[in-house]
Amino acid sequence: MKLRITLVCMLFLHAKYAFVQDSHFSNVIAGLTYLNPSYISVVQNPQINAIYRNQWPALNSAYVTYNASYIQPAAKLNSTFGIQLMHDNQAQGAILKTSLAGVYSYTVRISETVKLGAGLRLAYIFRNMNVNRLIFETDLTGASTAGEPFGGENLNSGYGDFSIGLTMNYDNRYFSGMSVDHITQPAEYEGEPELVTLSRRYTVHMNGKFSIIERHKDDDVFLKPGILFQIQKNQNEIFYGANCSVNPFEFGLWARQDLKFNYDAIVLLAGFSWLGYNFYYTYDVNMKNIQFFSAGMGAHEVTFLYNFQYKEKGRKKGAVKCPRF
Repeated sequence: MKLRITLVCMLFLHAKYAFVQDSHFSNVIAGLTYLNPSYISVVQNPQINAIYRNQWPALNSAYVTYNASYIQPAAKLNSTFGIQLMHDNQAQGAILKTSLAGVYSYTVRISETVKLGAGLRLAYIFRNMNVNRLIFETDLTGASTAGEPFGGENLNSGYGDFSIGLTMNYDNRYFSGMSVDHITQPAEYEGEPELVTLSRRYTVHMNGKFSIIERHKDDDVFLKPGILFQIQKNQNEIFYGANCSVNPFEFGLWARQDLKFNYDAIVLLAGFSWLGYNFYYTYDVNMKNIQFFSAGMGAHEVTFLYNFQYKEKGRKKGAVKCPRF
């Protein structure tokens, strides 16, 4: 099993031009604040969000990602503030990447129903490569015609990064947006920019919330469709589908493919909500036609989201609060 992990790393390290790609999450609606810094503007109450993803579990936790964030709206300032922490562990500690980011979004009201949010994310990334955990061609054959891409010492680096985005909010039900990440295209290791250039990532997305069966306010049956397109260097991805919410449960079906209609995965989602607590589980069903990538090569993802609930303040004098049914 460890040999499989190291072979994956070898394929990456021996590539003449290997450009780094970002981590991604399958619960795309809950993860939009990670993809687009301006999307935090749609959050109405303080929110805590945590995501755990284990991709390709058959490779003994080859790719594990943790993401956590806290979002704080400031309505009087027409602003929203956030802090995000992400940790990515590849090949059981061979490659570690940790980022800490501050996020800010400012909202402009265009009309009674339309708001525009502009966002900025400033991050600092710590990256470590433990060369002792990697196996190179010389370790397997005793001889190599190509030099090893790295020396015998571990590689540690840190660098700044920033992203921008826009989000259009219509009636707090329909959303669309775009963002650009890694604007300066930082090199993750000094001296080897051709191997580890972090290419810009462009994202466009749309999602909404429709009431398809009306019952009693929050007890309505909702359909939450969405579509997302991303491109980074020579890689592109289209992610689309919908969730169906029947209080307190939610179920979803999504698909991931590229522009050539090569399907990467079908994503199944299940979750439930209780008061301000929200729990989701997704599983990626791998659709690739390669035997090595077909058995146990999906992904498990767990999302926890908590929305703080506050009692209404500042009601007009003499106003009567309607009872909630």
